[in-house]
Amino acid sequence: KTITATNASNVLNATAHGLSNGDRVMLTNDNGLVAPDSNTLFQLSMNTPSTNSTFTDASQHARPITANNGAIHSSSVVRHGRNSIDLQGNKELTIPDSADWTHTGDWTYEAWIYTVGTPINWANFISHNAAGGASNRGVEIGIDGSGNWSARHSFGGGQGNGLSNNTAPANDQWNHLAYVRSGTSCKLYINGTVASTTGTFSGTTNNDPGTIQFFGAAAGYDQEANVYADEIRISDVARYTSNFTPVKGLGYNYLPEGLSTGNIYHVVNKTANTFQVAATNG
Repeated sequence: KTITATNASNVLNATAHGLSNGDRVMLTNDNGLVAPDSNTLFQLSMNTPSTNSTFTDASQHARPITANNGAIHSSSVVRHGRNSIDLQGNKELTIPDSADWTHTGDWTYEAWIYTVGTPINWANFISHNAAGGASNRGVEIGIDGSGNWSARHSFGGGQGNGLSNNTAPANDQWNHLAYVRSGTSCKLYINGTVASTTGTFSGTTNNDPGTIQFFGAAAGYDQEANVYADEIRISDVARYTSNFTPVKGLGYNYLPEGLSTGNIYHVVNKTANTFQVAATNG
């Protein structure tokens, strides 16, 4: 059979497309970034072959990203495409403070996260709590005191609002997290399924005066996240209002190196989630 790929990063998932060795697949997309929409406040996608510590915000804001303590591109554990971000131990990324992080309306914070082993309680994944401390914390996503996924915003200042649930991370595999505010409702989605819902929140989130920190330990704490990450995106719109299938390959259409569009290749070396194609088309 022949499968025409509308997104080459998706067709690399052999199981999702029912591929077997000897099947034929046509790859149709050129390398290239699909520009994020105007609701994207920040987007970090790891599809370029690299082993350095330079990271680029693909959104229109082009916010500078600082890699700390050895945070680096890695091909050791890959969700899709060519790389992820190695953020094990105290490795972390930060982006500057901005008025954009004082949310008066809808938001979506999301990322693919691969936890290495069992994360410790209160491990930090995304935190706007670098300078304000307990009195002025913004959005925070991580693990709660019982070892389960959690998300919160605006703790301190008298308007704290948090989500915890009975769902622990599926360790040593990829999980998609999305923390969404739609209208006055906040929800935490795990792998596309709503896990927790808060009560009503109609105010403005705290704007901690410090950076937004991705992984590493939150300011004043020592609980390190031990993870790989990919596809980190912050938006000023509620991208999900009901259960959904998380996107693989956010923001990119590309072909594996050495392949061309319009040619038909034979599937070889199929495993559960990946396959290779014969070097010669046909």
